[in-house]
Order: sequence, then C-alpha cells, then structure tokens
Amino acid sequence: FVFQNRQDREASQGLIGGARAYLIEGNGIESRPPLQAGRPGPLEETTVLLPARMIAQKGVVEFAEAIRELRAQGYRVRGILAGPLDLSNPSGFSEERLRALCGEGVEW
Repeated sequence: FVFQNRQDREASQGLIGGARAYLIEGNGIESRPPLQAGRPGPLEETTVLLPARMIAQKGVVEFAEAIRELRAQGYRVRGILAGPLDLSNPSGFSEERLRALCGEGVEW
C-alpha cells in the first residue's frame, strides 16, 4: 500500500502491516525547470511523465499545455501521457480527442 502523507499511513496502522505500507513524501512537481532557457544543457531532452487515466480531472489538457509552453520558451522537454482511456467516465477523452492533444512534444 502506498500513502502520500503520514496521517493516512498512521491511520491505517491497525489495518495494514508496517512492512506493507510505504510512504511517498513530497509528491508533486518541482516548479523550477532544471535548465535555463537558451543555455546549454544535457544532450537529451528532459522527459516528463503523466501516469493517469485519460480524463479531464487528471490534468491531461493542462499537462499538454505546460509541455508546449516550456518548449516555446526554449526548453528541451517532451511529455508522455501514460494511461488508458476511460470512456465510461463523463470527462474521459476519446482516442481521437487525445491524439489531437498530442504533437509538439506530447506523446500518448
């Protein structure tokens, strides 16, 4: 079992054995890009992954927009959308809509 904060992990102590409970601290993103635009950097692009179901609530559109914005500013970055379609969800993306979001450094 993976927990994103100590309170949830502690609340589960009676239900889940300690050896089966993992805490991931500091989930989220680093808001400062690793490279300055226009400056030399690594030979390879920086790859950013969004592992999620392809639904609006997971930030799929915002992710694609952020990748495009970074590229427009000169950052060598590519975005990978890694997850299944969820057509049963009202905010789920169709394959056609998802593919339309791709390009310009964004892949699914």
